[in-house]
Amino acid sequence: MHTTWPSGHVLLLGSCFSLKPREVRVHSIFHSALNIIDEKRKLYTLVMHTEQLHPSSALVYFSDPYAGFEEFAFTKAQEGMFKENSLFFDCGIWVSCKGAKRVPSSEEVPPKISSIEVSYLREQMNILLAVQQEKQVALTVDSLFCPGRETTVFSSLVTFNAQLLKKSIQTHNIALARRGIEGLLGLGPGSTPSGDDFLCGFFMALHMCEPSFFGLALHTYLYAITSILSDFLRNTKPATTDISLQLLGLASKGLFSQPLIAIAKDFSRHVADKASWEAIADFGHSSGLDTGLGFLFAFSVLVSDFEYKGEIC
Repeated sequence: MHTTWPSGHVLLLGSCFSLKPREVRVHSIFHSALNIIDEKRKLYTLVMHTEQLHPSSALVYFSDPYAGFEEFAFTKAQEGMFKENSLFFDCGIWVSCKGAKRVPSSEEVPPKISSIEVSYLREQMNILLAVQQEKQVALTVDSLFCPGRETTVFSSLVTFNAQLLKKSIQTHNIALARRGIEGLLGLGPGSTPSGDDFLCGFFMALHMCEPSFFGLALHTYLYAITSILSDFLRNTKPATTDISLQLLGLASKGLFSQPLIAIAKDFSRHVADKASWEAIADFGHSSGLDTGLGFLFAFSVLVSDFEYKGEIC
């Protein structure tokens, strides 16, 4: 373990990464990511790779490119402080934020779309399914659209709550949306449970819709369910993890990580292929793919003439 750490330097700051002077502490430690939390329980993340960037993160450069955060002298609850545009920890580790470039929020917002061809949406589902099967994740396209095929309790719960969201869109029934969101929050294991990842993708799809595509009513619906999600996230005893709270809070504002923005851009340009989906498959055991499933599921509901006829499975 390192007992000293050469100074790090922040190269990029997400649009929501705060440099306001305040005390923080280490929340969780991973090889290429370090989560810190402040007194208001806001989570921020230091990352080592550009593809990990999201609006509440900062890309850090270190003189030793092979070392990970877990190799340094960090412990959970390690105290730190932001001051003078730098982050200092009480173990002597510090990171300079001076001169860091701020990522514009416009680069963290997915592109708008005004139409989707049914054949293209079905093609994307088939590609996603192939990647899911290769990675052997628990939640797949066929588990959602073909619930009779080797379902588990977990996939059945996701499907049930996803159907509540589907009905809520079709009928503009906000009570059903509340039940669906509450049922998915914190559903599944891990630092970002699958239900939360699914919701992130679901919200990203809604944020991409042009008024000319689905009409004003959908945007009224989005405002309503965003308020529901925000209420759940503000709960003093939230039903999910701090990391999920961070990402869902950003999703409620229409802000997303760079890998999700990349797949959204490919999707909007009709150039998304297997390589596009494999790129997000690298995030967590299933986090990227679960997010992708929520993303495509939302569009399957929003495209009025989409109908499953067995091609996906």
